[in-house]
Amino acid sequence: MQVALVQIHWERITMRQKPYRVQHKFWLDITKNQEDQLDHEIHELKKTRRFASTIRDAIRLILDLRQGRLDVLVELFPWVRVEFLDGIHQEKTAGERAIEAHLKRLEELMVEQGSSSIGIASVKPQNGNEGGPIKMDVPQLDMPVFDDDDDFSLEIQRDTSTDASRNFVNTMLSLQQ
Repeated sequence: MQVALVQIHWERITMRQKPYRVQHKFWLDITKNQEDQLDHEIHELKKTRRFASTIRDAIRLILDLRQGRLDVLVELFPWVRVEFLDGIHQEKTAGERAIEAHLKRLEELMVEQGSSSIGIASVKPQNGNEGGPIKMDVPQLDMPVFDDDDDFSLEIQRDTSTDASRNFVNTMLSLQQ
């Protein structure tokens, strides 16, 4: 039923040439403290001509959050993503803490054994080259020479030995068979 109403509503909008605008009204009970504060904020938004866009954004945000999505929230407030991700990365799981403890223990063992650095950096190359590229023995090849291209010339002449229209008609007739 809603799809049919939306379709009718959309057809009604597309048939008109000028913009089709709708107004929605709502009530605030200013005897309630929260709604009174909202009323004051609404007046400030209307003074700066930001009321309609704020209401549109608020409805989009609420509908998006109710559907379990955060797309509009991140679109409207990009800093939320950073804050949210920072909160996630600060908390470490028991597995991460155990891995860090093992790594710390391994580092301490390597220091006790006299290794100056962790990793493979202490291994020296056998050819005496200190970490640079190794020269390979490869035979030198001469670059190709393309001097013979200049002697070539192409002469184009019209072929008058056949009748092109007759050839075309014969080809078309052979396709019908």
